Amino acid sequence: MNADNRFPEALMPQIPEPRTVHVWTCSSDSEIIRDCTFDAILTPTEKEMAGRFRRDAESGSYKMGRALSRIVAASYLRIDPLQIKFERSPCGKPSITVPSDTNLHFNLSRSGDMAIVAVMYEMEIGIDLEKVRAIPDWETIARYYLTNGERSFVERCEPWERDRAFLTCWVRKEAYVKAIGTGVTVSLDRIDTLRSDGADGEADGNRECYAICDLDLGPLYTCAVAALGPIDEIICLDVAGELVAGTCG
Repeated sequence: MNADNRFPEALMPQIPEPRTVHVWTCSSDSEIIRDCTFDAILTPTEKEMAGRFRRDAESGSYKMGRALSRIVAASYLRIDPLQIKFERSPCGKPSITVPSDTNLHFNLSRSGDMAIVAVMYEMEIGIDLEKVRAIPDWETIARYYLTNGERSFVERCEPWERDRAFLTCWVRKEAYVKAIGTGVTVSLDRIDTLRSDGADGEADGNRECYAICDLDLGPLYTCAVAALGPIDEIICLDVAGELVAGTCG
């Protein structure tokens, strides 16, 4: 990221092709991020929100995520990041409201020291990211939020694999809920993320076609992307422009 907080000109992205998802990642550990304060491209409201976090790490993660969303959207639309305006739906789903004539859809997730933004054209998109960690009470959580099939899937895993398996189911559910934009009004235990192994399907009585795809970001994270329609390709890049992954599965 150069001095004016934009991607280098050579990396200015083109609008995604239909049924293609662009995913941008950044980590607070990366050299390109460590020297960025992001304050120049955050609104007063965003700065105020960042100041409410008790820990510097949480505040920095929030700033990084908001800045990434703003920079990514502005880079596609070829405008200054501060010209972008976001609004949240009554259920909390963010969208670009200025400029008003864009059909660019995006979604953000943060976990650990990573932030990630998914972008799709003319199709609602959701993404969720979790750092793999111990979930001591996963069985209790699973009783309320996983389907019978998902619980069996996690239980069949070796003990050292169960935390990741549980989080894999969780990010798939969260990505789907974020794509449809209904928030926690959806019963998570009615969303079966194992159906068709991520292919098109239906969930929670929603008759719309949807797709849920896993994104391989290495052993430290589990991540899923969901869209209200088919996904043919996911292209994943970090903010330095290096290919992280290109997959749908």
